[in-house]
Amino acid sequence: MVGRLISAGAALALAFATCGPAAALTDPSPLASRSTTGGLCRAGPCASRLVIRTNGTWTMTSTGATAAREKGTLTTRQLRQLRAAVAGTRLSSSTPFTGTCPTAYDGTEVTYGWRAGDAWRHVSSCERVIPPADPLVRFLAGMAGDLG
Repeated sequence: MVGRLISAGAALALAFATCGPAAALTDPSPLASRSTTGGLCRAGPCASRLVIRTNGTWTMTSTGATAAREKGTLTTRQLRQLRAAVAGTRLSSSTPFTGTCPTAYDGTEVTYGWRAGDAWRHVSSCERVIPPADPLVRFLAGMAGDLG
């Protein structure tokens, strides 16, 4: 299947794993996410996760050399831009990735996730070529860059 499609229950499980038990039960559903994994940091493998919920609240967590956890809320304008980016993304139909995943040689894999109706879709840079001009990629990569 082009882009993975998971159920709303699996998205709730993702929210639980991302933010802990209390957050999973009280926070709105995730709207979009960007995760990185791979590479070597001093303390072990590097990883980060940015999750933005439907109400505009976000959490950015990272491990490795710059382990941190930040929280905030998008402005109304930013949330409107993110919703447009989610509606306009074409990640699930991007070109299949045919090379060796960069994590095989201490590189980074990037995974983008987004809400599509009642389902959660996600695409990994080791499965699909991630076009930098895609609106969802631009929004989430820009925000992650501003935070980290």
